[in-house]
Amino acid sequence: MRKTGVDVSLGCDGFYDSWSPFVPGDVMEKVYNFCDYTSKTSERSLRESLGLITGGVTPLSENGEQQWPNVGKEASFVFLDASCSAEAIARMPKSRELMHKGNLFKPLDE
Repeated sequence: MRKTGVDVSLGCDGFYDSWSPFVPGDVMEKVYNFCDYTSKTSERSLRESLGLITGGVTPLSENGEQQWPNVGKEASFVFLDASCSAEAIARMPKSRELMHKGNLFKPLDE
């Protein structure tokens, strides 16, 4: 669908997780589960799946060219301990910090 121009995303409705009421509704967990369920195991397929939770933004283009981050773009992103976006999805780091429009937010569990 995405290759034909349809916007596809994973998200939460704010009340119940769409796949199970017993998980926290974490979008990183959703993309991790999506990749697991659909057997996406290559670096490329994991990297491209990140776009399902970022509004289509991924660090590398389909051809492997850097497309994010760029000077002048909004400073909203998540800090986590991973060597690349594919590792972030496949290993789902628990420790994360959010930068939203240039403001750093500490995790709630600290």
